[in-house]
Amino acid sequence: MRIVKLFILILFVQLAVAQNSGSNSIKILSQKKGISIRGLSVSDENTIWASGSSGTIALSINGGEQFEWMQVAGYEKRDFRAIHAWNNKEAIIAAVAAPAVILKTKDGGMTWNKVYENADTSMFLDAINFKDENNGSVVGDPINNIIFLLNTTDKGEHWQQAAPNYF
Repeated sequence: MRIVKLFILILFVQLAVAQNSGSNSIKILSQKKGISIRGLSVSDENTIWASGSSGTIALSINGGEQFEWMQVAGYEKRDFRAIHAWNNKEAIIAAVAAPAVILKTKDGGMTWNKVYENADTSMFLDAINFKDENNGSVVGDPINNIIFLLNTTDKGEHWQQAAPNYF
């Protein structure tokens, strides 16, 4: 038993050394000073979208070699905590709090259309998930011990609040 433990330890050390041998490294692809990235969506091997503070969105269409940084007009003081992208033209983002909004672009971020708004001061949207091309959900912080959940069946064009789920 002791020999097996020793063998596992030696194997672990060899793997750790191989992992740190310089073949793997971290490379900064792009950065924008003062922006906190909160959301990331990779729709294919070339298309990367990111969302963050100060109304900022970033888009790469070449696998991260370069990013185009943009601010969503009218939302410069908002934080976009969640993003989902279908491709290099279509994406959807959620701004967290009062009013909580969901915006969608169909032209690579040039224009954003509001597809949902909720002015409840308790509102805080957290995450977006799509299980397929059309069906998705947005989850928010619980309000009065009720999980806040929105659903869409039309690629985020319209949103319906789900029946209350208590926890």
